[in-house]
Amino acid sequence: MALHWHSTIDEFKHAQVDDILAYLDTVPPRPRCFELHRVSQFLVLKKRMNLNQSESEYRNLELVLHLCDPAILRVPQPVRWFSHRDSESGVDGYLLMEYLPGSTAEQLILARNDPEFTSTLVDKIADAVCHLHTRSSGLTCRPGVPFGDSTYGFPWGDYGIQHVFTSVQDFGTCLNRRLRGYWGTKPKKANFTSTRLTSYVTTIWRFETFS
Repeated sequence: MALHWHSTIDEFKHAQVDDILAYLDTVPPRPRCFELHRVSQFLVLKKRMNLNQSESEYRNLELVLHLCDPAILRVPQPVRWFSHRDSESGVDGYLLMEYLPGSTAEQLILARNDPEFTSTLVDKIADAVCHLHTRSSGLTCRPGVPFGDSTYGFPWGDYGIQHVFTSVQDFGTCLNRRLRGYWGTKPKKANFTSTRLTSYVTTIWRFETFS
């Protein structure tokens, strides 16, 4: 079955892998994100170089959809995941999911160029993360996603998380250690005394991304 821009979600869901990949060759990747291809009015296809990443991301999306209020935290509906053996890169994973129109945080911040708006946006992101935390509490005590590999990269460390947090104080100790290593000097120490620590973490992300 030949796929095209106006193909339905159901047609993509039941299409042969070879048909999807043949159509994918005609679709350019999204700007600044070579993993993402918008394949129809309603769907995006994400290519991962690791098969397990596609499966775990599919399961994580399913879990968030089940747990969270879409009025607070909206995530794309996963449609299917599949694998394909490439002669050069081995087995690649693919995730087909709903396309959600909108702007990225970077686009909004650069367009408004308003510190007060940026602060409000950070608070909204923190509220969404807090909502997810309250709904998923007890599923896992390690940082990162419930399904898939451990989180890595700033602020967790280039070689993945090596510590399970059992308290807010545990989180503060680990993050302050990472901050010292990242800046090479001893920054002002962050004191985490409440569960609303996600706002601080999101602010760090904002600083590193847009400063």
